[in-house]
Amino acid sequence: MKGTIEELWHGNIIPHEDSRTNSKEMKELLGYIARHHEDLEKSLTDEQKEIFEKFHDCWSEYMSLAEKAIFVYAFKLGGRLMLETLLEQRKKLIRSKQRKRRFTRVVSRLEIYLPFLPLPLRLWW
Repeated sequence: MKGTIEELWHGNIIPHEDSRTNSKEMKELLGYIARHHEDLEKSLTDEQKEIFEKFHDCWSEYMSLAEKAIFVYAFKLGGRLMLETLLEQRKKLIRSKQRKRRFTRVVSRLEIYLPFLPLPLRLWW
């Protein structure tokens, strides 16, 4: 875990870049987007290019904020899932220990009556 956290801190792990380009379909789609973007810019007047550039800048900023919000949400969700899993395991362990204690109490109570039991039962015990 120490290695992953350090890699994330040093910028060697970049989730928003790694997650977007990891599939063949996404790479292909990015190629189409770039090609259509170039074709669109060629067909625009200078005034339209300026408006489109402003739109593109706003959209990029919005997407950056949205990706950050999604990352934060997903990270917290992952943390909650881990916590819930660990707490459930802890509850199971506690229940198991409680069962063992109850069994031990029952056995200790039965041992009080051991001298009064018939010999075959005492030998079995």
